Amino acid sequence: MGDALAEVVQRSRLQPARGRSLAFWGVILLAVTEGVLFAVILFAWFYTWARTPQWPPEGIALPELGFSAVRSMVLLSTSASVWACERALRRGDRRRTWAWLLVTLGAAAFFLGTHVHEFVAVTPDEFLWSDNAYASLWWTILNLHGAHVAVGMVVWLYVLVRLGRGAYGPDDDVEVSTASIYWHFVDGVWVFVYASLYLLPNLLARG
Repeated sequence: MGDALAEVVQRSRLQPARGRSLAFWGVILLAVTEGVLFAVILFAWFYTWARTPQWPPEGIALPELGFSAVRSMVLLSTSASVWACERALRRGDRRRTWAWLLVTLGAAAFFLGTHVHEFVAVTPDEFLWSDNAYASLWWTILNLHGAHVAVGMVVWLYVLVRLGRGAYGPDDDVEVSTASIYWHFVDGVWVFVYASLYLLPNLLARG
């Protein structure tokens, strides 16, 4: 009996552990906690909206839908480029991995640049974050998401540098896969943010 138990223990030491990496579970936990944060702030947005006679308040124009839709599509398209990047890496195609990563960074930079431009356009001509509850929530929600986009870009730049130094491969893609999970989360959150802050106020005002 003792010899059999010792053999089982020895085999367990030789065989690699199965399951997801700690990095995977770490980024999942991060996404859950950050998702709760966004849910709470969006709840505050709708709660305040429900208790306010006019939303947005008088003197503040409805958010535009034309260019904001374009920049939204650019951001959401990065989920596809990230997927293509991962796929190329697993195939051992480093050139395509590099190319798709650059596409992702370029699209993210465009989105973040237009985000900054949007805030410059409304401040101080239209409203400041301290003017009212609408302005405060609008600033908080959009800048919180913008900060997540910026963090994601820093992570992808790190991956890009490591890729240039020969890191990663078909059997070594943990950092890339965990970064992609975070990025898909950022894209997913934007769907709810855009629907809540841009689409819904316009639809209700026109309905």
